[in-house]
Amino acid sequence: NETNVFWDMVNYLIDQGLIKEEQDYLFRHRSEIKIMADRDQTTTKMFEQTKPVLYMRMTRIIPLYREHFKRQSSSSSNAMDKGSLIHYLQHQKYYEGYCKGIKFETGESRMVTDGQTSKEKKIKASFTAYAFDYTMMESYGIELKRGSSDANMDNAVDDDEAIKPDRNEAPF
Repeated sequence: NETNVFWDMVNYLIDQGLIKEEQDYLFRHRSEIKIMADRDQTTTKMFEQTKPVLYMRMTRIIPLYREHFKRQSSSSSNAMDKGSLIHYLQHQKYYEGYCKGIKFETGESRMVTDGQTSKEKKIKASFTAYAFDYTMMESYGIELKRGSSDANMDNAVDDDEAIKPDRNEAPF
């Protein structure tokens, strides 16, 4: 199954540190999600109960999947192109939808002072992401959580509190 090959490669990329939780994918407890119905419209998808949702930034993950698939596979097999892979993933039972405005860490941080103490806060930015029912994924044998995943999900800061990049700052 082509999607199983993709998820195996995602696990490999996580283990190699090439894709990172909170930057390229993240888990959140949700009772509802807003998904894109078409280019300009969103719709709210309600769940019967709160469940873990996996959000993935495919714009970063798919190129790494394709690159590493080529390295590890025989010359006769090719990785699926982005359109085909997305099509297959969208037709999985655990697929929830395509979402805008999901806050991911950028990999940068900034010192923030609140009175007497300073601490480092991770900068977040909004990205589009594909959402998946992670409980259902686990029932299919797809496991992407690592040791800190549950803590990250439980300690997630509301999106309003996330530090956004300073638009006047140079990106490097």
